[in-house]
Amino acid sequence: YLAGQNALKKKDLNAFLKTCTSDFVMTQMDGKKQNVSSMKEQFKSNFSADTKVETCVIKMLSCRIKGDTANASSLAHMKIKTKGPDGKPMVIESTDNAQDILVKTPQGWKFKASKSVDTKVSVNGKMVDPSKMAPPKKK
Repeated sequence: YLAGQNALKKKDLNAFLKTCTSDFVMTQMDGKKQNVSSMKEQFKSNFSADTKVETCVIKMLSCRIKGDTANASSLAHMKIKTKGPDGKPMVIESTDNAQDILVKTPQGWKFKASKSVDTKVSVNGKMVDPSKMAPPKKK
């Protein structure tokens, strides 16, 4: 979790992806799934040059290991400053509770899957429905 947290703080996509298996799948609360390829595109848009990561804390809350598989619950909190579609400053803050599956590999433990079970997002201090947030526009 610490390696992923540090990678996100630095906006280092390659370092973050090293914490995941090549077939990693992230499932959002609304059931939408993202694979590594779609995550790469989202990260590139979300962590543009004018985005500053103010806070990024990811904590493991519990973990059960059986053989080479771990089932964990985690809590992630992130706060970023960026520019909105209108070019004005925007602060996005999110908290996500997730159920994670990690697998032991020769390179250490890696994330195989993560499922959000409770996500809260605010934009400029106002709560928003994360499933209704528009995806970043391609330039």
